[in-house]
Amino acid sequence: MKHTHEDRAHQEARLATEDSSAAQNLTLHEDRTWGFQFRYPADWHPFTLLENRQGVLYGPDSVDFATSFSVEAKDLGTRITRADVPDLRDGFLEGVRSLPECRLLMETSWAVGDLIGLEAQYTFRERGCLRQRWVRLLFEGQRQFHVVAQGASPGEYEYWLPMLSEAMNSMQIG
Repeated sequence: MKHTHEDRAHQEARLATEDSSAAQNLTLHEDRTWGFQFRYPADWHPFTLLENRQGVLYGPDSVDFATSFSVEAKDLGTRITRADVPDLRDGFLEGVRSLPECRLLMETSWAVGDLIGLEAQYTFRERGCLRQRWVRLLFEGQRQFHVVAQGASPGEYEYWLPMLSEAMNSMQIG
C-alpha cells in the first residue's frame, strides 16, 4: 500500500496532536523536604525507594520499574565546590564503567554558580537484560541529587525518551 503526501501530512498532524495532548498530561512532582521538582507523565506509577533512601521513582508499568525516572537525594555532610569536580568526575565515570558490559555513549560535567553536574548516557547489562540509562549527578552545597532516566532496554529507552527527557529537563532544585 502506497502512502500519499496527504496521508503522510494527515499522519504527522495526528502525531503532533497526540504529542501536544501527551504534554498536557504531565503532572508536577514537588519534594518540599529536599527542594526539587520535575514534571512526569500523569499516568505513571509511583514506587517506594528502599527504606534507607530518600526520593522518588515513577514508571509507566505498575509492577516493573525497569523503565523509570527517579531522583534520590542525600545530604553529604560536606560542601561540594568546583575544585571537587575532577575527583567527582573520575569517581562517577569509574562507577559507570564498572557496570557489566557498559558502553558509554556520552558524558560531561559542569559547574554553574553553586550547582555542579555530572552526566552520562550508557548501556549496561543487568540480570541478563541490556538496559539504557541517562544519569545526572547534581550537587548543590551539601546536597546530592542522583537523577536517573532508564529504559528496560535500548528500544524501551528510545520509545519513552520524550517523556524521560521531559522529566530530566524539567528537574529544578531550589
